[in-house]
Amino acid sequence: MKVVRINEPANFRTALADALAAHSGRTFVLFFGTEVPSTGVSWCPDCVIADPLIRKAVRAVPDSLLVEVPAGQRGDEYRNSPYISDPEIQLRAVPTLFEWSKTGPLKKLVEAECADEDLLAKFLA
Repeated sequence: MKVVRINEPANFRTALADALAAHSGRTFVLFFGTEVPSTGVSWCPDCVIADPLIRKAVRAVPDSLLVEVPAGQRGDEYRNSPYISDPEIQLRAVPTLFEWSKTGPLKKLVEAECADEDLLAKFLA
């Protein structure tokens, strides 16, 4: 599994297009609550629970790419995230895991679904 992180929303489309162009396997995009600087851990408890499960599951997909996208710090930064108003993403909760193709999102898991190992397995099948 290769991992790419896109920290700046303004760079999201370009960085994702570059990552997709350079990668021939399946691509997954994970939106999550940004890490708290003092702890290095996401402010989002669901993200903390789902993260290791998502990584384990995506790692098992041959030639996979995981694109990490922090969606903002708790509070106004997250509530005003441009990913919420993006018509293709429509972020409603974190974590949100998409499978993404060169033409856009194919499918997604949202919040507690990301920590359900059975749903993850079906999503990645």
